[in-house]
Amino acid sequence: MEWLREKNTEALQRISDGFAAASGDVFKGVIGAIDGLAIKIRCPTLSDKIADPGNYYCRKGFYALNAQVICDKFRRVLWISTGHKGSTHDSTAFLGTDLYKLLKERCEYLLEHGLFLVGDTAYPLLMFLMVPFPKANAGSEEDAFNFWLSNSRIQIECTFGENVMRWGIFWRKMSFDLFTVGKIVNAAFLIHNFLIDERERCGSHKEDAAFFHSFSLREQDCARRSGENASPVATDNNEPAPRGRPPTEILNQLNLANNLRERLCADLTSAGLGRRYTDSMKFNEYGQVYF
Repeated sequence: MEWLREKNTEALQRISDGFAAASGDVFKGVIGAIDGLAIKIRCPTLSDKIADPGNYYCRKGFYALNAQVICDKFRRVLWISTGHKGSTHDSTAFLGTDLYKLLKERCEYLLEHGLFLVGDTAYPLLMFLMVPFPKANAGSEEDAFNFWLSNSRIQIECTFGENVMRWGIFWRKMSFDLFTVGKIVNAAFLIHNFLIDERERCGSHKEDAAFFHSFSLREQDCARRSGENASPVATDNNEPAPRGRPPTEILNQLNLANNLRERLCADLTSAGLGRRYTDSMKFNEYGQVYF
């Protein structure tokens, strides 16, 4: 994210404005939604120069790469990191990236401008990463916060859904070396961004919505040619937060992170914004998200 490295406040604010529009500019400051995607691969071998292939076996029951991805309100991918073993927890994968180091370096700048990422409960609460309150009571301030955070975070789920449905390469395990798999995933998301740009330029949202609503993997030519029953193999990598005491560097941020989260709660309460019980998120017959 070059905008963050260059402290391009104007560009970051444009991303925030996109997310904030749904709440009438009340829940603002979001500069990206983050989540992990488990991408099914063949079992790595010693010929791949992998000393520990078993660590690529994920909790979903297959060998995978854990791709960490951030998108904007329009589901445009802003950042992706594919170099993580399938067994790696989302929080561990994120904390090991260069982006996390950059966010730490820019934490005071981000805090000053009220800018942050949003993630699910697999990630730790940080000054620059807001996550839901655990076990929030219905109708409470915390519940309202969780709803509006989810309203922003759901875009990364939709980004994954669109890519899994659109690209047939994700329907079966990738039988390539790990370096090539990473390149393929990056290329798929780059073309996805091009299509998003064209969708925003041409206003073709309705056509895309109709495509994803009626999407059926069995209708794809590749499935008919091969005779296989294709099914999505790139899946959401959500999992519970790891147990145990958080690292010291995370504990040291908790006070400031909680202050930011409480301020956002107060802003929502002052504006009278609570949970809305109309859900625009839908699923097709394969459980893939679309709007």
